[in-house]
Amino acid sequence: VPPQNAPFFCNDIPTDHSRSIASEIHGCTPDLTRKAACQMGQYDLDLPSEYQYFYSTYGSDVGGEDPFMDFCPVYSGFDNGVCSDSDNEQYVKVSSIERFGAKNSRCLLGNLPSLDIKTALCLPIACVIEDRTLRIKLDRTWHVCKEAGQELEGRDVTVQCPEPRRICPTFYCPYD
Repeated sequence: VPPQNAPFFCNDIPTDHSRSIASEIHGCTPDLTRKAACQMGQYDLDLPSEYQYFYSTYGSDVGGEDPFMDFCPVYSGFDNGVCSDSDNEQYVKVSSIERFGAKNSRCLLGNLPSLDIKTALCLPIACVIEDRTLRIKLDRTWHVCKEAGQELEGRDVTVQCPEPRRICPTFYCPYD
């Protein structure tokens, strides 16, 4: 998958079967507005050979859940996973660092070392026009994202910066 399309596709099969909220959240929707799960499943029969993307890793009967996507697994957002809706906090909050209900709250990938999990987190972001920077708020401090994949360290969390062009398009396309 080309890097620019990577946020749309996934290959995460949950390994933690404790069924906690954090173990079910695999990522974010492509627009980063909500938490999402990888729509990947195991079928009773083998998939057609041209759709057996996981033949050597998971088997010929594993693939995405949507035949219209050629069984490519994609992220599907939770109905109650929207970060900007404060009502969703009770359903999908996995860390005290998260902020729900703010208009600028977005879904970002993070690591919670204390729980030893990688999950999606709802955190405030800011697209600062004056210096054209993307900023993420961790522990009451704004951190600057210089590039996609950069890791920001907070007190109890590590967050991966998204592609700034994707989350702050007005920096690059001022007239939308």
